[in-house]
Amino acid sequence: MRESVEKAVRTLSLAAAMIVVSEIVLGAILYFSGAVTGGKAGDVAKVLQGRLMSPPEEPRGAAKPPLEVKSQEELQAAVAQWEKSRKQQEEALAAERDAVSSMKNELEKVRAEIDDKDKALRQQLAEFEDRKSAEEAAAADQGFKEAVATYSAMEAKAVADSLYRLDDPAVVRYLKAFKTAFRAEVLGEMKKIEAASESPPSPGESDRVGRLLEIISGASTGGASGAVASASK
Repeated sequence: MRESVEKAVRTLSLAAAMIVVSEIVLGAILYFSGAVTGGKAGDVAKVLQGRLMSPPEEPRGAAKPPLEVKSQEELQAAVAQWEKSRKQQEEALAAERDAVSSMKNELEKVRAEIDDKDKALRQQLAEFEDRKSAEEAAAADQGFKEAVATYSAMEAKAVADSLYRLDDPAVVRYLKAFKTAFRAEVLGEMKKIEAASESPPSPGESDRVGRLLEIISGASTGGASGAVASASK
């Protein structure tokens, strides 16, 4: 009997040892094959040995911790703080808009002032140019009057010599300013100068004195021509 018990114990020990060895071998195979990590391989072995169990489930009907709910006063305070912040932002934006509008108005005012000053300056320049032109015209007219007085005091021959070098418009202006008798004398002397010229007018071309008479008195030059003819003798 004792021998039978010892034999049974040896058989059970051998079976237990084989189970342990098979668990170790299985864990090693899973680890080296890359299927699981080292920690997972150990967990597999523990499961096979019955030492790793799932965490106990919470008993049904167990009370969960209540959610934190703020009081009505706290909610109202948070809403009031949000409204205050929103109002401050709106006031800041309104102030920025007012500042931009004010700057725009100032810019428009400055532009209007610049335009007014520019117009005034242009007006002053125009008036200055008008005064300058009038002064120059008056000075020229005064100089012309003085030249006419000087010519009128000279001999007709000397005046004719001087005027003959000028262009027709200038000669006509002086001749118109002379008295009729003195103008006829000057034209008569110019006629003599023209006759003594080495390059008399070609046939069909009017002489210069005749051309000046036409400019002065138009087509009716009969009387003037007669006075010039008498003065040129």
